Amino acid sequence: MSLADLFVLVTALLVVLLPGMALLAACGVRGHFWWITLAPAASVGVGTLAATLCVPLGLGYGAAQLAVVTAGLAAIGGTRWWRGRRLSSPAAVVRAGSRWRVAGRVAAGVGVGMVGLAALAGAHSWLRGIGPLSTVPQEHDTIVHTLLTSYIQRTGNGAPWQSLPVDVLTGTPVNPYPNGLHLLSSVAGVLAGPIPGLNAVTVVFLGAVWPVSVAALAWFAARRARLGGPAALLTGGVAAVVAIGLYRPMYLLSQIGGVLPNAAALAVTPALVAALLSLPRNGWREWQYPLAVGTACAGAVALHPSVAVSIALTVAAWLAGDTLGRGGWFRLRERVLAMLPVVPVVAVVTAPVLVHVLGAAEHTSTFPPDIGRTPTEVAVGRVFGLVYGGYVDLAPRSSGQLAAAVLTLAGVVAVLVLRRPLGLVTAWAIWAALAIVMYLRAGTGAISVIGSFFYNSVERLGAHIWLLVPTLVGLGLVVPTVALAVRLRRSVRPAPVLALTTAGVVLLTAGYSAGPTRSYLRVDQNTVESRYRLAHFHRVTDDDRKAFDFLAEHIRPGERVLNSANDGSTYGYVYRGLPVVNVLPMGSRYSEPTWRLLQSFHRYPDDPGIRRMLVELNIRWVYVDDKAPVIGAAGSPHNWTGNELYYDRAPGFAGLEELPGLVRTFRSGSVTVYHLDVDLLRPIETN
Repeated sequence: MSLADLFVLVTALLVVLLPGMALLAACGVRGHFWWITLAPAASVGVGTLAATLCVPLGLGYGAAQLAVVTAGLAAIGGTRWWRGRRLSSPAAVVRAGSRWRVAGRVAAGVGVGMVGLAALAGAHSWLRGIGPLSTVPQEHDTIVHTLLTSYIQRTGNGAPWQSLPVDVLTGTPVNPYPNGLHLLSSVAGVLAGPIPGLNAVTVVFLGAVWPVSVAALAWFAARRARLGGPAALLTGGVAAVVAIGLYRPMYLLSQIGGVLPNAAALAVTPALVAALLSLPRNGWREWQYPLAVGTACAGAVALHPSVAVSIALTVAAWLAGDTLGRGGWFRLRERVLAMLPVVPVVAVVTAPVLVHVLGAAEHTSTFPPDIGRTPTEVAVGRVFGLVYGGYVDLAPRSSGQLAAAVLTLAGVVAVLVLRRPLGLVTAWAIWAALAIVMYLRAGTGAISVIGSFFYNSVERLGAHIWLLVPTLVGLGLVVPTVALAVRLRRSVRPAPVLALTTAGVVLLTAGYSAGPTRSYLRVDQNTVESRYRLAHFHRVTDDDRKAFDFLAEHIRPGERVLNSANDGSTYGYVYRGLPVVNVLPMGSRYSEPTWRLLQSFHRYPDDPGIRRMLVELNIRWVYVDDKAPVIGAAGSPHNWTGNELYYDRAPGFAGLEELPGLVRTFRSGSVTVYHLDVDLLRPIETN
């Protein structure tokens, strides 16, 4: 890794952590658990609030504005800490730091160390797959993410209702698009540019935040299983190690469509579930915890709104399972009352996001299912066998991560034997059942109600069971190890049992890391490489960069470039600020010219409606790439692609050489740039 990349990566880590930590400090939240679970999502929430407040103040959003908000929150937190320090007793501080004996401290250190190593290994896997942080993502969704990051950097328009602009010249109309990830990416890449910034934040969220988030949920579940603090930390360490090797959701979602915001939102979901279930009973009096948790949940929604359903359903299923034990209904009432203060916080902070994106819900909920009806035995095998799916190359698509699957079932057995935490098993079972029904019914019938929140995609919905797998594996390894240690050392003294437990867990985790995790990471890394460093297809090439340079030299203010966003043309805006017409692969349903010109541009000599669009938008340049990759045609605006299943080159860009007023002015490889004489069309429109 170069020093420049290391600088960007460290910057991204600070951007992902510091705003959230400043908020937690300002709220007076104490405890490592809360800081670890809430900081990344809370940072997105702080960024969203900062971008929203910039609008009435007449300011653009950027690194300076986020830094000011973060510094202000940190100042409040520092003041609270100083006042609390003056009032606290030194004896209390000493007692708080000596709760565990030597064996407990060693076990805790091992658990924390495992989490840290897992985060480093996860980030390293993503870095190896991406290559240099300047590597251009080649998947169509990640190209959109880079453009949005660049737009925020160039304009300062970062409020939720300002993303994603259909017209980068005017900023309107706006195609509703969650921009929480891009707010942080634009700041992380303020010096290096939008591409390294987005890639660095991707590495931090999907490589490092994900295992730490899982560790938080595993720690919470282990405490509910009445394991001691050190053993619970060991459980979190095991879960983190397991998480970095899992193919879903992080690696799969990055490959099938570059679904980065959804993946980032799922990365923080386990931690937020743990935080919601851990809220203090008197939430209305201890307001700082609901405020912090609510802002973090709002940040997750800003990453991707579907996560609201992910979190709500997981928490509801967990609470339902908790009612099965003794005193279950009392605990349910207690938990619900504790979470009530979070609701108004989430409602206020997410209002700008939800009001904006709900307008797109009708469109996203009508996506056709991404799978046909599947036989029962195949569906069950795919869900419980943790099958790869997607487009893996180093393993058969129908093969699975069997070691993790077996250990998951061991964790289920451990929970059922202990009869706690039953909520973990019920949440896992409900998501598994939903995924199986999605396979069986192909997104039709009652399952479509849930599936509609996830684009009717079995890959998105089915990813949720994988969120709980690491926690179950952690319990499946630690609980039997504790039981065996107790049996081997029949003593009431905790230290020897804990020492044996620590040694056993370390040996088992080392074996899992050297075997299954190592094998899984080879497949995972190959998955990332196929869209970045060693991409299987290329939308952005050297030919595109030459075309960008040519256009930048010849285009005049107010002129636009007609393009298809399914090729590399949108990077003309990223690299050189070129005002491209299309920012989405198949156009936007909020602007008829974007998709109508893709469909019928070549008919402008005989179609007055097309000519009028060209004149009104002052389109003087046409950018065509003959080698655009194939994508699915489902979900095109107003179904302009008809019954076509796939889409690559825009049909409106066929047969352009002989059209009047259109002159080829540049060609390099598969990329051609035409100049359109719009002045020639004006008299036709007048007549």
